[in-house]
Amino acid sequence: MHTEYIRILSAALLMLAVVTGALSQQDGRVHAGEAPPQPERGILHGYGDPMSIRSFTELCTKADTIIDGVVETDTPRLMPGRHATVETDFRISVNRVLKGPIDTREVVVSETGGTVGELQLIMNFPLLRKGDRYVLFLDAENRPEIPPVPGLPRFRAEVVFRAFKVEAGKIQPFFRDAFQGKYTGLTPDEFAAAVAAEMKQ
Repeated sequence: MHTEYIRILSAALLMLAVVTGALSQQDGRVHAGEAPPQPERGILHGYGDPMSIRSFTELCTKADTIIDGVVETDTPRLMPGRHATVETDFRISVNRVLKGPIDTREVVVSETGGTVGELQLIMNFPLLRKGDRYVLFLDAENRPEIPPVPGLPRFRAEVVFRAFKVEAGKIQPFFRDAFQGKYTGLTPDEFAAAVAAEMKQ
């Protein structure tokens, strides 16, 4: 089971300017006497509430896959369901697999947040950025409502809490440093060796 989850604050839902039109149409069809659904719009604020990682060993062993890769594209999409939510799909070009059976050079990683049309979901953490390089500790995507990407493995959202950025050839915490700088400044090769050492324990 995925150890991180997203809670969309009920108070934030009230900040939407216009949302109800499309949501009232359960089957997606306009019936006689009904007005066509209006596009969802407005600004929604969400809160990502991760479970704490107690150790680097736990971070490494709980991840289904660990990759070193570069964000090539970002594609936001509306989530299915009654409440307006946006996720962004990031296509990652894989430089190196540190853990997992990936045999492809690309994967898709999703995060909550982004903009679709006039609807924007702003989370309390930054999204991955196109063109940047990261080491990502990923969970396999197992939500049945998420559309597959033919030929590419999908991985679960909220990697920001378990991501390291590679900047100027050095490892940097992307959002929060749970390890008091222990891995900051390592080269990607040194960081990969640290991950491999944890996997042998």
